[in-house]
Formats: sequence, C-alpha cells, structure tokens
Amino acid sequence: MGGRAGFYLLVGSYLAGLVIAGWSWGWLLLGILAVIGGFLSFQLFWLPPWRVWIAAGLLAVFASPYLHLRTPLPGSKDISWLAPQHKITLLGTVTETLHQGEDFQSFYLRIEPSSQEGLASYTGTAFVRAPTQPALRPGSRVRLNGALYRPPGRTNPGQFAFDDYLRRQGVFAHIQARALVSLGKPDPDWLWMVRQRVLQVHQRALGTERGALMTSLVLGNGAVELPKSIQRRYTEAGLAHLLSASGAQVSLLLGTSLGLVARQSPRLKVGLAGATLVVYICLAGGSPAVLRAGVMGAVTLLGLARGHRAAPLSALLLAVGGLLIYNPLWITDLGFGYSFLATAGLVVTAPRLAKGLDFLPPMLATPLAVALAAGLWTLPLQLLHFGQLSPYAVPLNVLVVPAVEVLTLGGLATSILGFVRPELAWPGHVLLGWILGVLDSLVGWVNTLPGSLVYPGTLLPVQVVLLYSLLAASCWTRPWPLVGIAGVVLVAPLLLAPGDVSLSVLAGGGSEVLVIEDGRRTLVVNGGDVRACERVLLPHLQQRGRLHLSGVITTGTRETQTAGLATLLALSETDVLWDGADLPWQTSYRAVLEGLTRQGTTYRRLSPAMHVPLGSGVHISVLSTEPTVLLLRAPTQQVLLLGRLSPVEQEWFAQTYADSLGGTQVLWTSASHLNKRLLALPGLRNVIVSGRGLDAAAERELAGRNISYWTTARHGGLVWRTSGRDGQLTPTRL
Repeated sequence: MGGRAGFYLLVGSYLAGLVIAGWSWGWLLLGILAVIGGFLSFQLFWLPPWRVWIAAGLLAVFASPYLHLRTPLPGSKDISWLAPQHKITLLGTVTETLHQGEDFQSFYLRIEPSSQEGLASYTGTAFVRAPTQPALRPGSRVRLNGALYRPPGRTNPGQFAFDDYLRRQGVFAHIQARALVSLGKPDPDWLWMVRQRVLQVHQRALGTERGALMTSLVLGNGAVELPKSIQRRYTEAGLAHLLSASGAQVSLLLGTSLGLVARQSPRLKVGLAGATLVVYICLAGGSPAVLRAGVMGAVTLLGLARGHRAAPLSALLLAVGGLLIYNPLWITDLGFGYSFLATAGLVVTAPRLAKGLDFLPPMLATPLAVALAAGLWTLPLQLLHFGQLSPYAVPLNVLVVPAVEVLTLGGLATSILGFVRPELAWPGHVLLGWILGVLDSLVGWVNTLPGSLVYPGTLLPVQVVLLYSLLAASCWTRPWPLVGIAGVVLVAPLLLAPGDVSLSVLAGGGSEVLVIEDGRRTLVVNGGDVRACERVLLPHLQQRGRLHLSGVITTGTRETQTAGLATLLALSETDVLWDGADLPWQTSYRAVLEGLTRQGTTYRRLSPAMHVPLGSGVHISVLSTEPTVLLLRAPTQQVLLLGRLSPVEQEWFAQTYADSLGGTQVLWTSASHLNKRLLALPGLRNVIVSGRGLDAAAERELAGRNISYWTTARHGGLVWRTSGRDGQLTPTRL
C-alpha cells in the first residue's frame, strides 16, 4: 500500500502542478506543501517517505515550466506573421475537416511554400472558413483566395477564447476564404473512408439526424459531425457524455470481446481484445478522452495477461499521468477532463455509494451509484466552465443505461454487418431505430420540464480546487462532515463578496448591451439586437447565474437597442419592464409589451425624476425621457448613461441638466459625437463607447483633457466597479 500511495502522490502532484500553472505563485504553494508533507512523514509513518515527498514537490514545481515549454509558438516564417492581409492566394493541404454545413465549411490547412512574391518561404497551419463547394476531406490539396487574419480573441468577460484554443493546436492564422479550387483527388484515407461508410450505413436506415446520432453513440462525435440541435439537446439534459467516445464504449467493447472468446487461452483473449481496442481507437479519432480510455484498457489487458487484476485507480492515474507527460496541453481539454473525472468518480466514490444504497435492489443501486458518482466528480468542472446544470441528469442517466448499452453494442454490430452489406444490418436497425427514437424523445421531453436547466453561475477556480480536494479526502474519511464544508465553499463568495456596484458594457457590435449588478439584483439596459441578445447578453447572464432580472430598462426602439427584447424576456425571469422608449412604438415593440402579463412581468412607464431602485443607496435616476437619459447613482460615484443622442439633443441636454452632472465620473454612449460641454464635466474620468468609437475631434478633446477613452470595438466588453475613490474599469482586451 505504501508504494501505491507514493505513486498516487507523484501523479497527483504532477496534475496539481499543471492545473495551477496559470497562478503566479501556485508552484511555491505546492512546494511548501511538499516540504510540510516530508516533515510530517517522520511523525506519521502511514504517509509516504520523505524522498517521495521531495520527488512530488519537484514534479509539482517543474510541471508549470514544462507546460509553458510545450506550448506551441509561431515559427519565424509562420503565415500568421503576414496578417492582416485582405487579399491573399495560398496553396495547402487539408489536415482535418471541422465542419461541413449548408452555409460554410471549416478545416485546418497546412500551408505550402508559394512562388508568389513575398510568400516563398512562409508555411504553418491555418484555420480556414470557406464556401461549401468544393467539399473537402483530409488530404485534399487546394488553392484558395481570401483574407488572412489573426484568430479573434475573447470579446467579452468569461467568453470562449478562440485564439487560445487554436494556439494549443499550433494554429496562429485565420483565413476567410472567398474562393476554393481543388487541385486533384486526394490520396485514400482509409480511416476516413471507413467512418464515412459506417455513417452512411446508419443514415440510410435511420435518416440523416438519427443516423448521425447512432454513429456518435458508437464512435463518438470525433468521427462524425452532429447537428447543433442534437448536441444542444443532449448537453442540456446532462447526457453529453453519450455523444463522446470514452470509457463507456471501451468498457463495453472489451467486455464483449473477452466474453466472445472466454473459452480460449489468455494469450489469445488478450491479443484479440487488444487488436479490437487499437482498431476502435483509430476509428474513434484518437481524441485525448479516447486515448485515456484506451491506455486504461490496455493496462487492464496487461494485468489479465499476467494473471492478476490491475487496480482501477492505479490504471487510471497511470493512463492520465502518462498521457499528460506526452502532451501536457491536454490538461485544458474538456473532453479529457470529463473523462478522467467521471472515471475517478466510478473508481473512488461509486463503490462507497453502492454500499450506502444497499437497501435498494442491486439492479437499481449500482446504476444509481454510478450516475451519482460521475455527476459529483464532473459537476465542479461543469460549473467552472458553463455555470449550468440539469437537476434531472442523475435520474435520466440511470434510466437510459440499458438503452444506451443496447444501442452501443447493437450499433457496433450493425456497423460491421452494414460495412459488408447494408441489407444484413436491416433487422438490427429496425429494433435499434425504435429504441433510439424512444431515447431521443425522452431527452427532448425532459428538456421541456420546469427547471430542466438551472444557472447557478460559474465557480471560482479556488472553489473548484477546494471541492476536488474534498472529494479526494472523502476516500479516506467519513463523507458527511465534508458535505458541510463543501456547502461553505459554495456560498462563501456570496457572503464575502464586496458590496460594489458593477456596470458591464458588453461588446455586441453596435448594439447597446448594458448589465448593472448590485448584490443579487440585476438590471439590463436595452439588450441590443437579436444576435447580440442570443450570443452576448444571455450567455453572460447564464454564466453569472443572473437570469432572474430585477428589471429591464428600454430607452428606444431602434434595432440596436431592443430588437432582441422578446428573446430576452422569453428566456429570463424579469420582474419589471421600465419603458423609456419614445412614441410612436414600432409594431414589434408593441407586441412585446402586450405579452408582458402572460410572462408575469410588471410594466412601468419611465418619467422624469423617477428613481429605479437597485440596492441600498443605489438607484438609477431618470433625467430625461425625450430623449431618455439615465444616471446611475452610487453613494460616492455616478455614471451618466447617455445612449445615442444626436448633436442637437446633446446640446439641449448639456444646457438643461448641467447642474445634475457635477459628480459624474463615467459617461457611456453609443453615439459617434460628444458635445464639448459634456466632455468638460469636472469629475469625468472615463468615457465608454458601445461600437467603433467617437469622431476624431472628440478623441482629440478627450486626449487633451486626460480622460480615459474606451470602445467595445477596440477593448471588448468593459466592466466598471464602484471600488476605490474613482471606481475601477477593467477591459476584456488591452
């Protein structure tokens, strides 16, 4: 046991070093913990010896520089150094197709040296978004015309960073292709051809969507591109793991393979099962999650060949540690993380849960313990990245286990039969199609239930680290005291959060998207057009766990102001709509107002001198309603929400309300011009513009007055907080 504990400590230290690589002094903390553990080992003899603690400390400390050393950087002749270019012609070979749809296709292109002047020695790999024709596959050689850019970065707080994702793949260039020319037929890619054949077999029998779903259940979504609607449906129901090839498929495959040759010699059994495993990994695409399951399966087979059973936790840590030494960047791969954590839950926690559920029939207790364990171990990671969960996920996972096992094994069998001759798979497809239809209908029905998706908001990284520490500690101590500690960890940020008011000006093109937060009260101003509402505002509110809105204020009916209002009200719980839009109303806006009663939202019309309450000592004052101008007042600071006033309206407003604006530190607008009277406000420190920015004259005036100037087009989303004397403004991009 001592040697095994030392192995667990070494692997765990390396994993911890990779996880906290982004924290400036995280390596020092791990080093100190290793030193403390070494000293304690002289007193507590059940701990690993001090030599193991020293080795663990070194692994933890050097994991971070190793990760940075392995992070790809563009070479001196990478094509990305030429960006941006609006017209460029390039030759290259498709290395991987990412999406092929009705509107566009995307792929990775390995750039070839060109005879074109200035491009002779430039190479590298680029992400390409291109027209749908000609349809390409791996190995296709193409010539394209288009524009070359650097990959777009994060535009709003907490948003997915596409440039970071591509950088981890060794890709630093983004090409928007306008025209493609295929240069000959690519060499045969047998793995791609087999995957396509399997997909065609299932789609011919089950239809396009359900055929793709069946293929994903068998080979994972790395081998087939699923429609977005299916991915969203299963993700919201907590069944996204069914669509990814990982441990479940590998376990079923190995168990079936070994069962079919149970009476043969151990060498033959291991050989056939190992060959089956290798073929499956190749067909499934070799993603980090599949490789993790494959290595763990190989360790199990090796133990079987040697006549003893491999310890599941040792096999898991050996697989994960070995793969992360091979490629430490996989520590950021979500599929790999979910696969590892779910398996850890099955190995560590499920047996203890099953014992606690011994009052239930075994056929119910075991799958319930498995679902609970996997859910517990993956929940912190899910909340860290997405801030959402499905309350029905655990019972739904228990309910679908038999169907998924039948579909996976049946799908494998029909794939093999259909590959030989499609007619042979027809009887199996009749039964599997019915089961798949029931499963898909059940998932869709669960997503329509009240509270099917809850948005508690994202966790802090330190909360996630503490929660996983508690889960690990539950292996060696009684779990119930740890439940109380976990509850404290979850609610502590809410109790300890500073009482600052925050104003988030989100980047949504030219749309006006503002979110004001004070404690747990949330107020949205306008919300922007439909695209900005769906892609910017709602994801921001979901991630923050703030889909219950204290109110929505509208200041106009232009498309960039409130075209997305119907979507916002339908997908959030809004207490009050404060209407400041000028008459006459547009037909679409009037329809939204008429539907407020059905949605349980109270209607209030804004009037001059009205106060919209937020929190203690914080409110929004309505200065004017024709046009609508608001003033966010905090105890020591205030923000002028000017909106998009014309030059004439600004002149009138500045003359009329100058006495009310003396304490204004921040001014927000979506106009391209600012009146000099407003720029001359004595306390003004920051000007925030939604959109491209102000005209040259206004910019010179701001520079001359030493006023900080921010635009969402240049700096991304901006967050202003009432911390300190003058507040604190944080841009997404500098």
